[in-house]
Formats: sequence, structure tokens, C-alpha cells
Amino acid sequence: MDYYITKDDKGFVDVLPELEPKDGYTKVEVAETDKEYFLRYYDKYRVDDDGRLQAPGNLPDISIDTLVNTINQQQDQITQQTSNINGLQSSLKYAIDAQNDAKTQFTNTNKQFQVQFLSLQKQILELQKAITGASQTTATTDTTEKEGA
Repeated sequence: MDYYITKDDKGFVDVLPELEPKDGYTKVEVAETDKEYFLRYYDKYRVDDDGRLQAPGNLPDISIDTLVNTINQQQDQITQQTSNINGLQSSLKYAIDAQNDAKTQFTNTNKQFQVQFLSLQKQILELQKAITGASQTTATTDTTEKEGA
């Protein structure tokens, strides 16, 4: 298959290959078996002095088995991440429920303390009235005894 490319000063392909001829582009022939590599790693290819396209020797393997393995690994990662997300959602729900329970318990306890506080205030007021009444009675009795003597 023919592609049209431009190259840098060192002869490396420097733009994405085109299928149609353009001004300033050079025609190169790419074998059908190399097409996938060339289109993916075009900037790793070099054009030699004779105009032939030279593939680098260190291109990654992109065989079907490798791609299937990569897909399976990604599926495993997605499954693990989904499990982690579900666990975090459960933990968050538990924490929110615990927080709501604590808030309810605090509110109920606070109401009980308020009721007890009001009850104690009433008892204190009643004691104060009783003490004031008793001291006035004692003062009146003392004054009456002194006048009678």
C-alpha cells in the first residue's frame, strides 16, 4: 500500500502518513503486514538514501494475542476498581447511617438533659421560696419574742 509522508533532516517520518499525494510529500510503499505498525509508530520509521522505508527493530508486539491479553488485563482492572467503588460506597453508607444514629442519640440525650435541667431549676426556685419564707417567719418570730419580753 502506498502512503505519502514528509521527513525530517535525519530521514524520519515527521507527520501522519497520507493516502493521497500532496505537494512536498514523498511516496513510500508499506507492506500490508506492516501497515498497522507504520500507522501507529510512523515517527519511528526512517527513509534511507535509496528512498526505502526502514522499520526500527524495537517496535512493540501488537499481535492479536497481545491485544487480547491487554484487554483482559484492563477488564480485570475495571472489575477490581468496580469492586473497590462498591466497597467504598458501602462504607460511606455505613458511615452516614452511623452519623445519623449518633445525631439522633445526641438530640434525644440533649432533650433529656434539658428536661432534667428545667426540673432542677423548678426545684431550686421552690427551695429558694421555702428558704425565703422560713427566714421571714423566723425573723417575724424573733421580733415578736423580743417585743413580748
